[in-house]
Amino acid sequence: LGSHREALESYRQLYRFIEWLPPPERAALALEYAYELQLGSRQAEAVTVAREAVAVLSDVGDPLALSDALLVLSRAAYWHGGQSEAMPPAHRAVEMIDGLAPAPVHAMAYAHMARLHLLANRNADARRWADRALDVAERIDHLPAEAGARISRGAARMNLGEASGSQELQRGLATAREHGFHETAIRGFFQQIVEDARRGGLDRAQRTLDEGLRYARQHQITYGVFRLTGL
Repeated sequence: LGSHREALESYRQLYRFIEWLPPPERAALALEYAYELQLGSRQAEAVTVAREAVAVLSDVGDPLALSDALLVLSRAAYWHGGQSEAMPPAHRAVEMIDGLAPAPVHAMAYAHMARLHLLANRNADARRWADRALDVAERIDHLPAEAGARISRGAARMNLGEASGSQELQRGLATAREHGFHETAIRGFFQQIVEDARRGGLDRAQRTLDEGLRYARQHQITYGVFRLTGL
């Protein structure tokens, strides 16, 4: 519903009793909690909790679930320690599902790799991973990965000199907003602001910044306010 402060407090209370749950439910709760910690800009705690989920799932024998947990860890690790901490779990997530039938986690893993490469200004690699993500996402109709991959591919295309990438970036942002993918929408706002500012569209960048901050505050995304004001 977009009440992330309330969600974070609810998960905090539940997490006190996590040891009472069987391993799959314990990991699921930890991952939800880690996600809300990330949106609350409590990245060190998010990393710790996500690592606990990874440890639990390492003994369960479900590569898809473990890969998903590694992606949560990687996202939190990026904001805690940068690329050096985020890339190892991201690579492991991709390796875990290599050769398995296409599933949502494939699309999300490839989209996340595109995001990491974009953040490192490796635009050709970002585009390649986004292509893979969109190929899977469109085949299995997975909108969260599609939205994120379009934002990354659109920004990468613009950085590679393709002006039409702006339309794809905006399409990804629109999808994220329409379906309530809050973290992905913040990414879309951020990338649009960056691309506009780089090309001298400062007035448009300011309007997008204002809109993004309203969105972040409306949905109680502390990370979003930090991300957008930290430009």
